[in-house]
Amino acid sequence: MKVTNNIESLQPDLPSRVVNGQRAPAPSGKAAEGTDQVQLSEASRTLKAGFTAENDGETVRTDKVEEIREAIKKGEFHVSAEVVADKMIAEAAELVEVMTAMGQQGR
Repeated sequence: MKVTNNIESLQPDLPSRVVNGQRAPAPSGKAAEGTDQVQLSEASRTLKAGFTAENDGETVRTDKVEEIREAIKKGEFHVSAEVVADKMIAEAAELVEVMTAMGQQGR
């Protein structure tokens, strides 16, 4: 089997950006005009809105950050895997509740 470094042979339908080792100009058409679009689902918009609202007005406690930073430098900062796991499970459960509620609203 012959192995090549020719991406065009793997994806012939994509416009080539490199020709003979030189960068080719951007293709003309819709892609060149910057018309690519991304559409977020209703669930992602709701989650983003909740995340933003949750953090509104929240300030960074620089004293606490510095305290933790120093503890890390000294090797005195320890993380409880059990506490982290419990928080991850709680966050996942909350996310499932939000997603379930959103699915029921669409009916």
